Amino acid sequence: MAITYHAGRRIQGTSSDVAVVASRGTIDTTSSPNNTIITFTGDGTFTPTSSFNVQYLVLGGGGGSGYDRGGAGGAGAFRTATGFAVTAQGYDITVGSGGAGGNVGSAPNCGVDGDASVFGTITADGGGHGAASDGAANGYSGNGSGGGANLESQSVGVGGTYGNSGGAMICAGGNSPYQASGGGGSGAAGATGCDNGAGGAGGAGSVNTISGSTIGESSGGSYYLGGGGAGGANQAYATQGGLGGGGDKGITGHVNGYDGATNMGAGGGGGYGGSGSLGGSGGSGVVIIKFVTSGNTYDTGSGGKPTDVQAGSRYEETDTTKFYNYNDPLILDDNFTANDWGKDPSNSQFYVGNSKINFLDNTSSTGDRTWFDLGTNVSTTAWILRFRFRFTTLTSGTYYYEFDAGLSDTTVDNNTNQNYIGVRVLPPSSLNKWRPRTCNGSEAPRSGDDADESQTYALNTDYYAEVKRTSADNWSVSLSSTNAYNGNLQNNSFTTGGDATGLRYFKFGDAVTNSGTGFTMEGYVDQVEFYNNVTTTTTGNIWSEEGI
Repeated sequence: MAITYHAGRRIQGTSSDVAVVASRGTIDTTSSPNNTIITFTGDGTFTPTSSFNVQYLVLGGGGGSGYDRGGAGGAGAFRTATGFAVTAQGYDITVGSGGAGGNVGSAPNCGVDGDASVFGTITADGGGHGAASDGAANGYSGNGSGGGANLESQSVGVGGTYGNSGGAMICAGGNSPYQASGGGGSGAAGATGCDNGAGGAGGAGSVNTISGSTIGESSGGSYYLGGGGAGGANQAYATQGGLGGGGDKGITGHVNGYDGATNMGAGGGGGYGGSGSLGGSGGSGVVIIKFVTSGNTYDTGSGGKPTDVQAGSRYEETDTTKFYNYNDPLILDDNFTANDWGKDPSNSQFYVGNSKINFLDNTSSTGDRTWFDLGTNVSTTAWILRFRFRFTTLTSGTYYYEFDAGLSDTTVDNNTNQNYIGVRVLPPSSLNKWRPRTCNGSEAPRSGDDADESQTYALNTDYYAEVKRTSADNWSVSLSSTNAYNGNLQNNSFTTGGDATGLRYFKFGDAVTNSGTGFTMEGYVDQVEFYNNVTTTTTGNIWSEEGI
């Protein structure tokens, strides 16, 4: 069975569909209610499984600017339509590359036309190149926008059916300011480079017609594509490329022309002349397809759990009833927004502030604690908790001080029975202990330990703790002197993790009742990280099993 895609980020396939799907575009079923938007930023295939109509936007790659104070590159052809009929077959997708900017070593030093983007029978040519400062002419015969002229060439790139022309170079009064013209944009022609001392501005692009898509340069609530590049000049004035990602002209400190924006089909900008500057390259194109989701499913024809869908997508194995979610495993990363952390009591001396967890254990402490809710989907077999801690004050007295850190199924104090996996740290010189701990719901973190290891602690020294679950039963805890987390100070493994269930809160707290006088433990915790559904630290979305 091939994979099929439905509304609400829902995907179906069998357990044998295990190969990674590539070149299928990024699927969005939420940005436009009741519609699916597929964005191709590289070559691929669109394969409907039935006949229906789509809306499309096909944009060619932008042209490159000429060398030195050269004319700017034009935008790729901008083609869009609704009601385009597709049938149950594969449609090849090609996304055009942007043309290279002119280089002194690539005579005649003009830029290069952009490449065409293709959706089935729909072709959007790349934009035209800009003329070079050495007089190399600008010629263009595509259906996109033309490149800008240069004073010495006076050759304009004439725009095609789906674009506009580059700026002309016929200067009033025979002026010779050595300014080149802007490249044509998909929505407007490029400006002339004469008489303004700065080079011609790039022609404006066009609004992205696919409602719900955010591809393009944002302006006034819309997204623009296909801006022309700005013409080069021997003046240092800044000149902007056209709205829609057009490359700006080079300036002092950045004499080369700026490239057109990636996946906006924008033209490259000209350089700041007289200094051997390079022309900016054009930006690559894009293909976007939109259609009503209901009844219009499609597949890739190659199987596999896709890796380029939106975060939060859900994969359903139809033959096993297993479900998988596609999310980033790093669900907590230095999140010290106070409103996201709970604490108890209200005047808890374990609290979030100044981008860290602050802790103070003394005679005023009565089970003080703070916690972060990781949610109900914490894996029962694979996760990693990491944090850094430092002691700033350790004063001995007639009672000992400590902290407990780990995952629990509740926010109650650490002298109350709960499910728990973590570690207890006791830094008084009379103790110097490191005590890994798991609880099964009928025990409290402070009522025992799984190991009782000796460990000395120093003031104003960073320590790196890691608690890791690698299966239902297996878990480990380590202490390191660097963020390599290599366990060079402590490294303990256990098989009692299956006793702890329902874990969801990262909790950090102290003893419940402190008697005695004269003791103080003060410091802070930061660099807190929690990775879910993995046993090695990794970022970026992955598929993880939800349940059966």
